[in-house]
Amino acid sequence: MSAPTLARDGARRAWSVAGTTAVALAALAPIWTTEVLPTGDGPSHVYNAFVANELDRAPALAEVYELGPPLRPQLLSDSFLRATGPIVGWWPAERLLFTVIVVAGVVALAALAGVRDPTALAILIWIPGGWFAWMGFYDFALGLAFLALLARSLERGEERAPHVWMVLLLASHLFLAACGSVLLAARWLADRRRDTLVAWVGWAALTAGLLFGATPGGLSPPVPAPNGLAHVLTSDPVLSHDPGGMVAGFCLFLMAVAGAWSRCRDRGVAALFGWLGVLFVLASLVAPEWIGRGGYVPTRMRGVALVLLAPAGVGALWRRGGVARAATVACAVAAWSVLVHQAMHTRAYAHRLAETVRSIEAAVDALGPEPGGVALIVRDPFQQPGFGRVFAWERIPERIALPRSWPVLDDYEAGEPVFRVRWKGAGAPLSLALRDSTLSVGGPWARALYLVHDSDVDLSTDRDLGRTLSTPPFATTFFPAVPSG
Repeated sequence: MSAPTLARDGARRAWSVAGTTAVALAALAPIWTTEVLPTGDGPSHVYNAFVANELDRAPALAEVYELGPPLRPQLLSDSFLRATGPIVGWWPAERLLFTVIVVAGVVALAALAGVRDPTALAILIWIPGGWFAWMGFYDFALGLAFLALLARSLERGEERAPHVWMVLLLASHLFLAACGSVLLAARWLADRRRDTLVAWVGWAALTAGLLFGATPGGLSPPVPAPNGLAHVLTSDPVLSHDPGGMVAGFCLFLMAVAGAWSRCRDRGVAALFGWLGVLFVLASLVAPEWIGRGGYVPTRMRGVALVLLAPAGVGALWRRGGVARAATVACAVAAWSVLVHQAMHTRAYAHRLAETVRSIEAAVDALGPEPGGVALIVRDPFQQPGFGRVFAWERIPERIALPRSWPVLDDYEAGEPVFRVRWKGAGAPLSLALRDSTLSVGGPWARALYLVHDSDVDLSTDRDLGRTLSTPPFATTFFPAVPSG
């Protein structure tokens, strides 16, 4: 081998190591360097994994919670947290799970693209490490990796591997399992195996996933939502609270367009996957936001489309060389730059969230040492002007209740049949209603209650009120236990 060839190979290896390291640091830094991990529903998953593990040893939890059937969808993240939480700590276990999701997702998508260059990683890492993961939709984000691996194994004509990926999809998310069955049906049709029954089963599974939503909750009238072209152009699975997410989303959109062009001009199963990706995009334009109890339906459909199309686009443009490769590099640089900016933004936001949690914890400790339950209710966690510092949907009660082994009395997971931890008996032990500036508190819960609410509301309740400590825009009110008899 000549000296120039050796020099080029050495340069490629150095670029690969340096580029991969840069992408990994930008993606993983906000996971491991923040004071808390601001992941929307993430703390609720961590808390309920803790409850499932501690139910036999914590009487306060056993009073309101019970365990449902062990075999159910959305099983993987809960099992991971329950296995690692007692070993590494419950909040570090969430960080570890997030890391597994990002690494597994980008490896699977790069394998589907057939490109190992850091350029591909900088673009594709936005799919597993974007909106789904940061909203705490861990099973869906992890399932996207399994869907990518299923598509890759079907394209390669493998016989046994698809069954493994389908089992993992069933254990992660019903909607993605339905989409996976459609890919299996497409494979059988591409192979011209006249197994029309399997094809119909696949389409029926997808239809059922749309009708019943992300979780099995029964049929309900569709709720119209504006899902226009702008959401497709910015690829909302990576949207954030600042314009940077739109830049990364537009880069992904370009890769998805290139992938659709490449796949749909191909033959066999690759062409069918391309048309399925296009179909998911078109369907997302008219799909309702919520169906049954399943939410974010258009966003989930576009997430599936990105898995089917974006890796193919990255691979096609990279192998084409010339201007196409230069455009891919430009998109990668833009996506990586946004990744770095988002890491800094996340650190700043996580610091504000940690300060808010500490202030509420201090209020709880000051109001009384009496064990009890925690709950939160606010007017509108998304639009409330006073919540510019921290969004109220960050599951603050779970962060306060877990180290104290207290029940979270507005635990949304306990009211959903898809999760393992459920309310015992007739349902939630506490009822909260907020109208205008008046907050009503009711329900059979008789033990002490620490209620986090808007700092400017009036409380209306039959129960005796203790003190209220205000830490605007929140306030925490202590309700002493109701005397027996």
